[in-house]
Amino acid sequence: MQQQVLDNVRALCNKFILWQAPAGGINIETCAYHRPPLMRKNYVWQQDLPWLARALYAFFDYTGELQYKAAADRFAIYFIV
Repeated sequence: MQQQVLDNVRALCNKFILWQAPAGGINIETCAYHRPPLMRKNYVWQQDLPWLARALYAFFDYTGELQYKAAADRFAIYFIV
């Protein structure tokens, strides 16, 4: 993977980790996209968690850096439970 692409993917995955709440969902204090008025319906506001987890798992598979797997695990468990 080109270094610039790798740096961009890392920056995005690091934002996903920054946006994570301690319980594993999205922290509306740190994520501007998960707060009103952008998220109007409560029943859909966590539907992106599987995609965040998938991206983090893929980046973990590529880099082997455990912080991305740990964050992906928390997103996935939060979504399932």
